[in-house]
Amino acid sequence: MCKINYNYMRKKALFVILFLLSFTYSVYAEVVERIYLQTDKQLYIAGELIWLKAYTTDAQGRLQEFSKIGYVELLSDSESMVQVKLEIKDGTGAGWMELPATLETGNYKLSAYTRYMRNDGENAFFEKIVTVINPLQKEVAAETIQAVDASIGAASQTGTVRLSVNKDRLGKREKGIITITGLPEEYASLALSVAGGVPFPHENRSIIDWRNSLRQSNHSSTQKTFLPEYEGAIISAQLINNETNTPSSVQGVNTLLSFPGKEIQLYNGQDMGNGVYNFHTQEITGKRELTTTVFPYLETNLRLDLQSPFSSHSPKPLPPFHMDNSWKDYLSMRNVSMQVTRAYTADSLSRTRPIPPYNVITPFRRYVLDEYTRFQNVEEIFTEFIIQARIRKFNGKRIFSVVRDKDNSFSFHYVLILLDNIPIAEHDLICNYNPLLVERIDIYQGQYIYGNYIYGGIIHFVTYKGDYPSIKFENYTQLLDFEGTQPYRYFYSPTYEGLENSTRMPDFRHTLLWEPLIDSRDGKSISIPFYTSDIPGKYDIRIEGISKEGKIISAILQIEVAE
Repeated sequence: MCKINYNYMRKKALFVILFLLSFTYSVYAEVVERIYLQTDKQLYIAGELIWLKAYTTDAQGRLQEFSKIGYVELLSDSESMVQVKLEIKDGTGAGWMELPATLETGNYKLSAYTRYMRNDGENAFFEKIVTVINPLQKEVAAETIQAVDASIGAASQTGTVRLSVNKDRLGKREKGIITITGLPEEYASLALSVAGGVPFPHENRSIIDWRNSLRQSNHSSTQKTFLPEYEGAIISAQLINNETNTPSSVQGVNTLLSFPGKEIQLYNGQDMGNGVYNFHTQEITGKRELTTTVFPYLETNLRLDLQSPFSSHSPKPLPPFHMDNSWKDYLSMRNVSMQVTRAYTADSLSRTRPIPPYNVITPFRRYVLDEYTRFQNVEEIFTEFIIQARIRKFNGKRIFSVVRDKDNSFSFHYVLILLDNIPIAEHDLICNYNPLLVERIDIYQGQYIYGNYIYGGIIHFVTYKGDYPSIKFENYTQLLDFEGTQPYRYFYSPTYEGLENSTRMPDFRHTLLWEPLIDSRDGKSISIPFYTSDIPGKYDIRIEGISKEGKIISAILQIEVAE
């Protein structure tokens, strides 16, 4: 038998790890990342949705696949009113922002950035002014401002890209077909919107303005405090001493983060110093429950508190917004439109794409307890028919052991116990749990490495609903609400083919079309249908996009919906 030189292997492995870390740092230290945020329109009523499309690029404005998470905030001065996270794939991501119905009338700033961009400071963030009007809010003073001609021409274009529509004037609930021609030959990501115009001037920062601004902000800081999220969200947490309720800087603590449920989705913490631990996660979408666990360390009573992934913002005055009495009819129509649309189509408006299940590891053996004789305590289950694991006493406490897959002997490493994917540090807690609440027990053989800790197997207790009933966790385990990236939300757009006058359902949509995930290839034309609503007036058709080589796509067209 060949004797393995473990000291040599450890030194070699350490050298390889340090080399890879230094190489990775030198690579991403040279990366410059910027972001552009497109919206369906510029002016909103409190309670409406802002539809979002994000593009991540390099310093030259070329689409860049680097960060996987984009952060968007609606700011009033430096105060964040709404925060959302967008999943970024291939340099683009789509989402939405729901405006609170209590939001006050005024100008707000949309700020968009990635975690990595925080290294370059706020000046690198994308910023855009949007106006929100709350028609139910009583104005203290309504001032009149001078009218400015803000009309849009029949068509405008960038380069060879051009918009056209089958009719310049459409009737109510009539089908329109938008055609986009002159697209670049290389791949480009586009977003198209059709939204009602506004009767007064407003700021409209276009993608061309953003591209020009890159020349002044394409430098990148050499000091990298924030790692890039090139795989998924990095969740940061601070160690807190439960006794003093103050931050702790204890090092070498075993920390785990998980998402309760029937499948294993578990992450170990990376010690960043000063009691801060980073968890590198993947595929965290939607509103979830999250668990942090600090394994008891030298009898120290610790917990983990999550840190916000959003940036802090310096106060910046926003341009004032003054109401005009002549806008009364328009704002009344927009307010009724928003309320009617929500009242009659709430289910259609909130439809999202199902979140695919997380890829899980397969257990060595699964015991569905209803297929066996039921026992009154957990120890009897492991004594009677689970042969791959056992319970023994050590220093007066019960602990689990799992059979090793090599020689059928019991592993001497600590076994990781999970209840609905929540780590149980004290095995006695699960030994006292009511087994009648457990649907199945999954046994995982072998060694599992989480950070600096090696577990000699995993035993996963799964309840019927995956909601860990009737258990009280120790104070080193925290259950928290967590919001990941947004699932894809379908844009509500009814079809009236041959049904224009056969339905009595009111259609008061102000945004008629939002298509955020259009891609072009080979410069071919693209045709996209849409239907008008019951609201007459002028509507702006706008397309924006970026190609792989950094070509900007921007075109605007205006149509009219007749009375």
